[in-house]
Amino acid sequence: KHKDLFTSTPGGEKPLVVTARDEQHEAVLVTDFLRRTRQESESPLGWRDMAVFYRTNSLSRVMEDALRSAGIPYTIARGTSFFEREEVRNALAYLRVVANPADDVSLARIINTPSRGIGDTSVERVQTLASTSGTPLLEAMRSASEIADLSARARSSIASFVAMIDGWTGAGTFMGSQVSSSLSDLVERVIRESGLEAHYLALSKAGKSEADLERPENLSELVSSARQFENEFDPDSDPAFFPGADAARDGRLAPIPPLLAMLRAYLESIALVADADAVDPEQGSVTLMTLHAAKGLEFKAVAIIGLEEGLLPHSRAQTSDAELEEERRLFFVGITRAMRHLQISSSRYRTIRGIPERTIQSRFIEELPREHVRFSDQADLMADADPFGDDAFVDELPTSRHGAGQRTGTPATLRQSDPAHGRAAGTLTAGSLVRHPQFGEGKVLSVTGGLGARATVQFKSVGTKTLVLQYARLSRIG
Repeated sequence: KHKDLFTSTPGGEKPLVVTARDEQHEAVLVTDFLRRTRQESESPLGWRDMAVFYRTNSLSRVMEDALRSAGIPYTIARGTSFFEREEVRNALAYLRVVANPADDVSLARIINTPSRGIGDTSVERVQTLASTSGTPLLEAMRSASEIADLSARARSSIASFVAMIDGWTGAGTFMGSQVSSSLSDLVERVIRESGLEAHYLALSKAGKSEADLERPENLSELVSSARQFENEFDPDSDPAFFPGADAARDGRLAPIPPLLAMLRAYLESIALVADADAVDPEQGSVTLMTLHAAKGLEFKAVAIIGLEEGLLPHSRAQTSDAELEEERRLFFVGITRAMRHLQISSSRYRTIRGIPERTIQSRFIEELPREHVRFSDQADLMADADPFGDDAFVDELPTSRHGAGQRTGTPATLRQSDPAHGRAAGTLTAGSLVRHPQFGEGKVLSVTGGLGARATVQFKSVGTKTLVLQYARLSRIG
């Protein structure tokens, strides 16, 4: 018999499609959406009624940072928070050894990760030497040639490992032409030269699980994390960055090298990242998860991030119509998880391995029915403007969103007029107009010299930032 299907629940609001400047701006817009929805909803909404979906786990890092900064509790569903993932923890262990050669716990984790011919028996013998001589494990490794029971292969592998660490640190001085000039360069070099990158790339090619496929992307995101940290680093918050003293090997005191101070500050900031321990059981927490994990679930408010070519649809699906259709179905799954409120977002620029790259908006956004969707292009919105004001919404995407033939090919790298670190420092004065590769154009309010020279800049897009000139990548435009 014929049946008329109908709904008994009133419809929610039209989905909102938002264009952000970059991934940090996108994360801020998502937190604003969650807060605004919670406050303005006609029926009570708790954090547990909200979720953020993404295609790949590497996108969670910036979102986690934004939620922590906003004081919004969150949990990673069916997954692991960014800095707790195996490949990220291994890379951080290398960086901790670089920052503190006496960190035996971190050294023991990575001494044979990936495998480099230093077996458990060899490690135990070196640890025995370190214990009897009362020296750190790395110092005992320098004397591995004195251990009679070690094989020739183990001695050679240990010597190569020690030389690799010394190459990153300039033998502990952080000086010399072979030493990295910025934090992100150091992180990228450690990931590459340690063998972690090649190891996880091979694992991703051999493995079939989504987690294995995403491990190289997570390592690339760690490089982006380091670049973001040095861009936003405020020396006033870290006294160790300024002229101070650190115990040298010979007992004398020497100034802390700026790169070492920044690395320590970066690792300290990561150590402070922990799951919120004050989750209100009445309100719960916002759920972060991949679109694959969202199947079968429903939330009253949902945000889907990263609607860009190469992310959703993923770059791995570009060569197969069947896989492309699966990506489209994944997006549909995410949309239908939202019961009343839905925000879909993309970024005009996204940082890939520490470099901002121009993105192409996902074809799936163009396929959405225009009569049922609102659009808000906030990529060029001023920092003091209301992101959800009446004039922030349009019924159609801007016609200049894509150029003819832009869909195929690799996104162009954002060009920097002066990529050198701080070369413009000597010419900057209060009132100078500058451009930053991530924050855009701004006006210098003040400049301070000396070690750790920095400038306070009023940017049009993100407000006032204090930047270390050595790492700021500012270029003067007026």
